[in-house]
Amino acid sequence: MNVEKYFLMLTNQSWDTFTQSKTTVKRNTQVIKKTEYRKAKEEFPLWHKSYLTVEEAATYSGIGKDKLRELTDDENCPFVLWNGTKRLIKRRVLDEYLDKAYSI
Repeated sequence: MNVEKYFLMLTNQSWDTFTQSKTTVKRNTQVIKKTEYRKAKEEFPLWHKSYLTVEEAATYSGIGKDKLRELTDDENCPFVLWNGTKRLIKRRVLDEYLDKAYSI
């Protein structure tokens, strides 16, 4: 049986919907749609994530990206996690920090 038709039977999608996906990758008789994966990844709510990028933290908290970078440059910053040169913001610790802060 054709891999695409088998996938359609499993997912209950129409052939038109399947062919509209621009990028597909075939692996071990399984078709993964990159566009759907990216869309699902982007739709994950920020308040469910443990760690946020600076851009996500700015959206989540309403604080500007430059101000967050300034706060996280401090070595004693409690809500930053460095992964090499990438800085991640610990969401729960950021919430606690903002609850206690009078001004930033």
